[in-house]
Amino acid sequence: MRRTTIALLVGVVTLVGSVRSPANESGALVPPGFVVTPYAEAGGAVTSLDVGPDTRAGSSGSRLYATSFTGGEVLVFDDVGGAATPPTTFASGFQSPLGVLAAPDGTVYVSDAEPSRPGPFGERPYGRVWRVRDVNQDGDALDEEDTKHIVLKDLPNGRHNTNGLALGPDGMLYVTNGNSTDDGIEGGE
Repeated sequence: MRRTTIALLVGVVTLVGSVRSPANESGALVPPGFVVTPYAEAGGAVTSLDVGPDTRAGSSGSRLYATSFTGGEVLVFDDVGGAATPPTTFASGFQSPLGVLAAPDGTVYVSDAEPSRPGPFGERPYGRVWRVRDVNQDGDALDEEDTKHIVLKDLPNGRHNTNGLALGPDGMLYVTNGNSTDDGIEGGE
């Protein structure tokens, strides 16, 4: 199984001549005075990260939310002294989750794609955005009383769709739509 490492780039800015920095233990080339420290690991392909509130009753901290594209779920990590705990599942049952946004009120938005079907732009896959809430405040949205609803659907879909989510200063949810190919040219690779 493919593993994804989530790393933090930590450093001290120093004025050093043009010294080529060796690769550190992660294999990443970083400027002198910087080091890459693994923070968390997750199986599959993590496509998006966001830090948001801890939804557990009585908790006031934050958690790291990550979409697992291959697992069809949202994972959550807790911080323990500068390193993350192993991931647990926050929400599941997604087709191809690409983006995640943890709102200040604890609502988690997940952008997803559904299988190809007829729709407003013909036969194709369509994007959608889910609103997920941990209603019982147990730290995940997997129980019957928790909620998971589609709030946007029929978004044109391609290779780079709906993986950017943001709340604007007006309180509205903004969703990027991307393009249908890697190079933006129809028929391209």
